[in-house]
Amino acid sequence: MPTEMQGRRVPCPEGAVNAAIRSYPMTFEQWDTFGSLSPIELCERLLPEGEAILRYCQEQVDTACRNAVEIEMDGYKVLSTNATMLISEIGEQLAKDRPFSATFFIQGDGKRIWSLRSREGGIDVSEVARRRGGGGHPEAAGFEEPIDILR
Repeated sequence: MPTEMQGRRVPCPEGAVNAAIRSYPMTFEQWDTFGSLSPIELCERLLPEGEAILRYCQEQVDTACRNAVEIEMDGYKVLSTNATMLISEIGEQLAKDRPFSATFFIQGDGKRIWSLRSREGGIDVSEVARRRGGGGHPEAAGFEEPIDILR
């Protein structure tokens, strides 16, 4: 989102600004506050916040990926890790140089929820998920399975 500042275009990274906006309450009052700012003021206010948020998120993704283990799913060796947040981002990073990735988390009702991520031209993970009763798209799919949880 380039903005005009003193006659020159200044880049304002949309990802950082969007990250900052998502960190605020979704209320009409908050949106009115954002709406009262010029694009330059909005960028100057939100960019530093958003960059910090994105830096923190990337650190969380990197930590989760360092804890990944190799598993076999449908004959493919893929990386897998427990992920309850930033699931897409973790899955996308784990899928690099692999057929696909498999993240999971365990719900309180005793189900393991799997999220599969592939990359463009990679394995169609919707087929992997469909064989397990799930579904999705070629590059993002999921399924659930019951597990025994010790209580």
